[in-house]
Amino acid sequence: MQKITEKITVAGHTAELMGYTIEKKNDWGVQDKHATIIICPGGGYHFVSDREANPVALKLITMGYNAFVLNYTCQVRYPVALEQLAQSVKLVRDNADEWNVREDKIIIMGMSAGGHLAASLGVKWNSDELKQMGYKPEEIKPNGLVLSYPVITANKDFWHQGSFEQILGKDGIEDEKALANQSLEKLVTKDVPPVFMWHTFEDKAVPMENSLLFASSLRKAGVSTEYHIFPHGPHGLALANEETA
Repeated sequence: MQKITEKITVAGHTAELMGYTIEKKNDWGVQDKHATIIICPGGGYHFVSDREANPVALKLITMGYNAFVLNYTCQVRYPVALEQLAQSVKLVRDNADEWNVREDKIIIMGMSAGGHLAASLGVKWNSDELKQMGYKPEEIKPNGLVLSYPVITANKDFWHQGSFEQILGKDGIEDEKALANQSLEKLVTKDVPPVFMWHTFEDKAVPMENSLLFASSLRKAGVSTEYHIFPHGPHGLALANEETA
């Protein structure tokens, strides 16, 4: 296993992409390539949760995946974090041979506000918005999304207000156009990659309607989706074990 640390700077804000990649040759002495997961921890865009970072990456390594954690910049306006994630995907894809990465199996995993960040790239990777920023869709496309209790909607009946205040500012959350651009269930198209998503019925911080609305839009668009609602459990379960409690 090799450890990799890279810096990604957008508009003067620097993120760290730290990862572990598997070094294992197959029976013919050829280096295997592996599906790779980039993790976006939660934290309400206010901080990056440690519980949803390295512990998750190390668990994924034991399951046979390369795993990276994106320590994206918080408390900055949109689209800094989104661009940092887009550049992370490009960086991993560009280094596929050196890092033993399958270029067609780069998955974004996001939890809570990190789920909003992951899903944002999932719905916008080929959008005019990112193209106008200079990003080529084929370089930043995620091949799948894993979303845990994600922030999705800017509908004020179900939103996580603090997340949107961080990326839009208190003035921005009064701008209906800006809110609509962050309400991801409204931006789903058939081009969203396959999604695995879960939530708990008892989540009081980010109501399950967030993922429910997203699942409904994915269904209408014909996007392959696996969606689980568990009856019990608070927000922020991470791996749902004692180590990340």
